[in-house]
Parts: sequence; C-alpha cells; structure tokens
Amino acid sequence: MSTTSERSIEVGGLRLDCECRRATVNGSDLYLSAGEFDLLARLAVEPGSVATVNELIAEAFGNGVGVTPETIWRAVERVKRKLELRGMPDVLERVAEDGIRLTPLAEACEDAGPSDAALAKAA
Repeated sequence: MSTTSERSIEVGGLRLDCECRRATVNGSDLYLSAGEFDLLARLAVEPGSVATVNELIAEAFGNGVGVTPETIWRAVERVKRKLELRGMPDVLERVAEDGIRLTPLAEACEDAGPSDAALAKAA
C-alpha cells in the first residue's frame, strides 16, 4: 500500500521525504542523486502503474533537455542496484520496451534488511 502526503511517499519499507529529498528503506538511508530521487518519487506515487520513458523524461527530469532514454535506463539501473543493497530486490521492473514501474513487491520487502555480504561488497 502506498501512502502519499504533501511531504512524503511510503511504499512498503521505502519512504521518500520530498521536502528534505531524503530516501530510506526500513529506516536506513538510501543515497540517491537528485535525478534518481525524482525518478523513484515519480514511480512511487503510483506503485504498480507503468510510466513510459518519455513520461519520466518530462515528469521526473523537468524539461528533459539533454535527457535521452539511455539516461533514464542508466538511472533506473543505479536505483535498482541501490534498492537491492538495501534488501529490496526486483522492485523496479521494465515493462515492454519503454515502460518501468515500481512493483507491488516493494510492499512485500518491508521487513527485509540489507544483506551484510551485499553491503560489504558495495563498500
């Protein structure tokens, strides 16, 4: 279940504080660039809904100047990797050729924590 207020978005163990631009997974900080945060926030507003690459360029990356579909896919891969390290694997899903969604699986991962081996490997 997703909850959204003016200031925050919560999907399972994922919490995005839009005012502070802070992301956490089960209380642990998730370090994201500004573009990564905007991408994840856009997807978290409607978990399970598919957003196209063109929608993400327009909505998550402002005017989209200089942003290509490849830019979006690279950002998606970085966010996926960061979520996996925090115990939320497979919550970003590619749909068809140009769609992406935050899966409802994000809610199922609420009790998951980061794997010690994964965190050590990332360090």
